[in-house]
Amino acid sequence: MNITQHILKNKTIKIIADDNTVVNNQTLKDLVRNNSKVLHQNSITNNDNIAIILNNSIDFVVSFFSTINVGISAPLNPDYTEAEFSFYFKDLKPKIIICNYDDNHPSILCAKKNRIKVIKIENLNFIDKQKQKKQLKKIRLSNKNDTALVLHTSGTTSKPKMVPLTHNNLLNSALNIAKTIKLSKKDKNIILMPSFHIHGIVASILAPLVSGGKIVVLPKFNALSFFKSLEKHSPTWFTGVPTMLQAILDRASRNLKVISNSKLKFIRSSSASLPTSTLIAIEEVFKIPVIESYGMT
Repeated sequence: MNITQHILKNKTIKIIADDNTVVNNQTLKDLVRNNSKVLHQNSITNNDNIAIILNNSIDFVVSFFSTINVGISAPLNPDYTEAEFSFYFKDLKPKIIICNYDDNHPSILCAKKNRIKVIKIENLNFIDKQKQKKQLKKIRLSNKNDTALVLHTSGTTSKPKMVPLTHNNLLNSALNIAKTIKLSKKDKNIILMPSFHIHGIVASILAPLVSGGKIVVLPKFNALSFFKSLEKHSPTWFTGVPTMLQAILDRASRNLKVISNSKLKFIRSSSASLPTSTLIAIEEVFKIPVIESYGMT
């Protein structure tokens, strides 16, 4: 069983957009099945990389679960330049890229130069403008030992290197996070982290959903609008990096009523060391614990 199948066992999951559009378990199941079929018709197998180039959105979450259901997901930063996409495409050798951008986006220009097929996602469905007519055998779904995700190291000391993670790797990490912070189907988090980051994928998306909970996908972290999102969506927790938490803390004094009325039970910090002074200050203002964590890398 792969992690997509594992998560789809939870009937209570909900993926919520900032505009309150909701994808529930049954809708996600239908989308994954239809999108997996499109990939299968393009001869995608469990050894093939599929580059996902999308901003934080329900589009991303649906694309991620659809791609890892039959192949390997390789999320990339949509803000890369054409030269940067060229480097990553040569390294990943993706058979397909999934995106929702206009044809002049650097990723699409680069894909065309490298003869990589582009599939757009529209209304949460993969749209193949060159539909394959050949009839293929039954879809082979990925299993727990297959690679699910390929990310690159940051490249601070040398050029970025590919890091493959299996379905088992992701599931165990998500379950460990969920167990440690005691997530349940009653919990809801708002996603602040970018979805092409391991923190954003495992802690923000997978851990809540393996627990049967809800996730709210914000388009991008914005310290100026954070408290509006906190008030609008009433999350029970969120996770971020220290710079995000500091930016939130800097604006907290002007939003004390929102903080007082919030349903937050805790705040999680990861990906870098959180200064002790910041941790103490956040706990004093929010009156809830701050949990500092370390990720898979």
